[in-house]
Amino acid sequence: MATPMQQKLLKIIFENLGNTKSTMSKGEMLLKAGYSKSQSDNPQQIFSSLTIREATDEFTKQLDDKRRRAITYITDSKLEKSSARDLTYVVDTLNKAHQLLTGEDTERQGINLNIIKYENDNDTLPIQSEEAST
Repeated sequence: MATPMQQKLLKIIFENLGNTKSTMSKGEMLLKAGYSKSQSDNPQQIFSSLTIREATDEFTKQLDDKRRRAITYITDSKLEKSSARDLTYVVDTLNKAHQLLTGEDTERQGINLNIIKYENDNDTLPIQSEEAST
């Protein structure tokens, strides 16, 4: 049985899916549902829980089926008749919803290191580390 926070999170997930005016990351959804900042920094722990996966499983299967059908319809003939932007938009929306519900990354995180080298020194030192989203 889902806890009150899990129930609130599930409501937010289903409201967010397909909302083209405002999309939220997993972390943002967790914060809105009342989870802590540290939990929102590592959303996989919550999204991969059995309760969340079971609650979203059937919908995930339906999304996957629709995504496959949408991809199938992107043919040369359709591309000539329809806007590639429109067809790509459908696939992109379905992919993002699928990623969200299956626990896949919805954003790419990386670490950038700025390296300096001193003129008379063969060693290099990292001077700054920052987290970046790409």
